[in-house]
Amino acid sequence: MSRGGKRDGAGRKSIGVKRTVGITLPEDQWEFVDRLIARGWPANLSEYFRFAHTRLAFEITTDEEKRKTMPFHCDE
Repeated sequence: MSRGGKRDGAGRKSIGVKRTVGITLPEDQWEFVDRLIARGWPANLSEYFRFAHTRLAFEITTDEEKRKTMPFHCDE
């Protein structure tokens, strides 16, 4: 009986499309993020930036006044 290996439907399910990006922040901000991760939340940089993006997206789409002042348009 075979165990392991590639099987249809096996493994961790994808949460989205992967894109590789480079992010430049001042050293003190990277240290802040690293301290958060060392304390256990978020688990890693990906989780940190997913949370930050989700929070920003929620704020600009639910706050009409804030949406009007954004330097880009998020209306459909």
